[in-house]
Amino acid sequence: TTALLTALAEMVDDETVARDIRRELATRDDPLPVWLTRMAPVTIDRAVLMGHVLGDGDNVMVAARTDAGHELTVVVYIDHNLGTVVKDAFVVHEPIDRALASFCATAERDPDVVFDDLDLSDARVRITEAIDLGAVTVPPFETDTWPAARPLVEWVVRHLPVGGRGYERPEWSDHD
Repeated sequence: TTALLTALAEMVDDETVARDIRRELATRDDPLPVWLTRMAPVTIDRAVLMGHVLGDGDNVMVAARTDAGHELTVVVYIDHNLGTVVKDAFVVHEPIDRALASFCATAERDPDVVFDDLDLSDARVRITEAIDLGAVTVPPFETDTWPAARPLVEWVVRHLPVGGRGYERPEWSDHD
């Protein structure tokens, strides 16, 4: 339970709950692995948008590194045909360059797949808005990894800078 509480103290979005958990943890002396005790601070290095020229959906990839030095890549699939909602997400336990190499190797068969660096604050807004829209979608999307990965995705996203721009939805005229 100490290990679980240690992880929850970092990932929970409620400061009151996090404070209460940390107060309880201060009374314990169970040995924990370094990777668990040094989850924060999290450093976000890069965000990449993997999209298709038709704009049906995007993979937003975010590179993160824990204080213990563990690198991970969060991959969030945002489906635009269904209202710009998170349809799937997962975490790759390797640096973003390695994860991108795998995605690029798979995508090289499709010349219409594009990769672009994405402003970190824009990545935050896009993922957050898509999670929020997906949360009110009925029925909710569920895969082998979503929404199970949601707490970890949201934890990483909270470390991204604020102030970005979300997806821009053009207004189409009758002529267009």
